[in-house]
Amino acid sequence: PRGALARRVAGSADLALLDPLLSPAGQRARGRLALDATLRGSPSEPLAAGRVAIADGSFEDALQGLRGDRVAGEARLEGRMAEAIALRARIGEGEATLSGRAPLDPRAGPFDLALALRKARLVQSRSATIVGEAALSLAGRLPEQLLLSGRFTIPRAEFRLSEPLPASLPRVEVRATGEGPRRGPRRAPRAAAAPAPALPALLRLDVAVEMPDSVFLRGRGVDAGAGGALALRGSAAAPEVTGEIALRRGDFTLVGQRLEFTRGVATLDGAAPSDPSLDFEARREANGVTAILRLGGRPSAPRLALASEPEMQPA
Repeated sequence: PRGALARRVAGSADLALLDPLLSPAGQRARGRLALDATLRGSPSEPLAAGRVAIADGSFEDALQGLRGDRVAGEARLEGRMAEAIALRARIGEGEATLSGRAPLDPRAGPFDLALALRKARLVQSRSATIVGEAALSLAGRLPEQLLLSGRFTIPRAEFRLSEPLPASLPRVEVRATGEGPRRGPRRAPRAAAAPAPALPALLRLDVAVEMPDSVFLRGRGVDAGAGGALALRGSAAAPEVTGEIALRRGDFTLVGQRLEFTRGVATLDGAAPSDPSLDFEARREANGVTAILRLGGRPSAPRLALASEPEMQPA
């Protein structure tokens, strides 16, 4: 038929050609992309048959501290779908694999992808190291809805407090135990969020996040370890995070005085943006008196209470 396609496309390209697009975001990709396919159908709805592959690949996100190498994989092109996707990369001392099928045109068919992470170092920077393991799937069809579901485990994470304190800090309400709460205005309502992009709004979440006593916070007098479990639901534009992160051990040194945390729980209730409720307690004993510091409220409106055992009488 007139205007019908019948053309073979073959060749390769260096991923460095993507630098003008990736460099402004602090990202970089390297490797060779090879294509060998035949195009048929019409110019408005081309149909492909062939193969696309990547070899000797690497990528880097300087802002996130994410680096990967030994990137290799291929996919079979059938009509307007990429079938039998098989992509593998080394990330730190671990690896990531992506498999399944995806449409070349979002209207052409469903997504059915599986992402597996094994001891993958997802963040490596001066302020944080995060290692992740995951078994995630992406399924659905556009322009309807996509679902990202599965499990994400953090076997090890360390956050290092090495940056200067911010110029302004949130107001902290301080009261001694036994006093009534301070009278004053309640927390102001949060400002409405800006409209979200279309794709995040279409991406639904059902992800379980597990942190088996493996999250550490160190620096500026803090040495603490925590663990817990979270559930991510809602949409990528407005995620609903529920669950609990509990302090397993920790201490805080202030002006040479060491306080040991005896309790510490942050509970997330699904609010957007996330603003967990806090329940922390630290103690220090000296001269037969135990000084107690309790932190409650939320990060947006923390409350600090001071107490002692036995209770100190006013002078």
